[in-house]
Amino acid sequence: MKKILLLLLLGTLPEVICAQNFDFRKDLDSLQIWINQLPPASPVGYSGVGDDSLVNLSQEKISRKLLELLNHSAFPVDSLKPLGFFHFTTSDDQQFMICQWQEYTGGTDQPFASIFCYSSSPQKERVASPSGYTVHFEKIYSLPGHRYVLEGSASPCSSCFESYLLIVALVKDTFKTLSSCYLSDRAWESYLAFDPEQQGVSFDLGQSDLAELRIIHYGKSVYSLAQDTLKATRFSLESKAHFIGNIELDGDGLLWLK
Repeated sequence: MKKILLLLLLGTLPEVICAQNFDFRKDLDSLQIWINQLPPASPVGYSGVGDDSLVNLSQEKISRKLLELLNHSAFPVDSLKPLGFFHFTTSDDQQFMICQWQEYTGGTDQPFASIFCYSSSPQKERVASPSGYTVHFEKIYSLPGHRYVLEGSASPCSSCFESYLLIVALVKDTFKTLSSCYLSDRAWESYLAFDPEQQGVSFDLGQSDLAELRIIHYGKSVYSLAQDTLKATRFSLESKAHFIGNIELDGDGLLWLK
């Protein structure tokens, strides 16, 4: 009886090994091929429709394959780093990660594509989905209840600077943006910054034709302050050049002007 059980166990062992061991080398090779098909970015964009078509096709393949890999719990994320193409930003609790890469659209605008990825531990299943944003995310702070504060920036033109702050929650394996704040200006020193100790946001906004501060709740704008209306607000004015102020974060993950 013992011999029979042993033979049965040995007979199923190869299947167990095949089911538990995954070889991702072909996937990584495919990613490298598609990355190599991307022409270098140029300040004046790409020449010819053929180049643009190749870029779009390669980006679609990269995004699709990357999403497939990041949703595979056995895939080692560190194996992407030697490709030298992807950027990784991780939260302070090490559970939320953003994998992002340049879209190489040409011109002065340099948007990023990104994928949100969450796992409560290395042994748990991962949840990954496209972020839907073209922002370069630089910092992630954790909040109670599977919520996160994301800081990012963008530069759509050579003299345009945008700052973003998002409150993102994981709800039933789906990433939802509860609230967000957007700041646009022409000044390098303008910023949005989250303070994890005070659980609040400070901002510095210059006076330019692009100056704007906007707060959004669940996809709907609740505050939109442009340069002509900022002067009528209660924000402090320093050196007659910059407005400074604070934004509160409430228990529901919503941002409010103080």
